[in-house]
This record gives sequence, structure tokens and C-alpha cells, in this order.
Amino acid sequence: MREAEFYKKFNDNKVECFLCSHKCIIKNGRKGICKARENKNGILYSLTYGKVAASNIDPIEKKPLFHFLPGGRSFSIATAGCNFQCSFCQNASISQIKDLEQNFNAQTKETSPEEIVNLALKNQCSSISYTYTEPTICFEFTADIAAMAKKKELKIYS
Repeated sequence: MREAEFYKKFNDNKVECFLCSHKCIIKNGRKGICKARENKNGILYSLTYGKVAASNIDPIEKKPLFHFLPGGRSFSIATAGCNFQCSFCQNASISQIKDLEQNFNAQTKETSPEEIVNLALKNQCSSISYTYTEPTICFEFTADIAAMAKKKELKIYS
């Protein structure tokens, strides 16, 4: 758990999250629509930082890209939760978790940004993809990974 970015505090321990277009106003002890950000005593926390719910090595052609690193491999990752509630979601088992905390430990693996970058390199991936759920909700985690990946000349796709 890490303090979130992009939010505003109010006097009554409510916060407003600015991470996505929902701009959730979250009461103390409650979560936003994504279930991945929680207000604890007037501080908004990212519940998904470092908690990978899915990871795979995919051919880059599986991604919706055209002529981007052809023949390459992408290290694909996702955290749990999502700010969309699509009834047709093929990844609903991780994106549509109703009670993130109750199901979280069973579905996630604690992984640092350094570990993600090292796993991508170890598996000869030329990029890291944030996929399976809407990656905005884990912004702090994806930003830290991207900064480290850039130093290792890995491309980022979300």
C-alpha cells in the first residue's frame, strides 16, 4: 500500500481522486469505483502498488499494435481492480473484484518495479505492457516501472 497521487483532501476526511474521469469523492474507510484506491483517515492509498494479479510473456503481435517491434515479446502485467465495469470483460476475474481485500492475497504476487524490469529482461522481452485491466488505476506502480524500464531501453505499452 502506498499513498496515492492525484487527489484532493477535504476537511471532513473525504478525498476526491483525480486519477480517472470518475473523480470519485471517497469517504473515510471507503474505496473508489475501481476498488483499488482507499481513503484511510483522509489520505488516499493505492492498494495495488506492487501487487501483480497477472503476468505473461506475450508476442507483441497479440497487442493492438502495427509494426511495433515485430517479432518481439512483451512482458504483460496487470493489477486487480478496474475503473470500468464492462459486462463483456474477458478479464473479469481480476478486473471486477467486488471486495479487493478479501480476494487480493489469493490473486496477487508482491513484485517490485525492479523485479518487473528484471523479469522482462530475463525473458528477452523488448517491452512491458500494462494490460488485462485499465492501467490508470495503478498509476504509481506503472510510472515507477516505466522509469526503470526506460533506463534499460525497454519500451512501454499500455
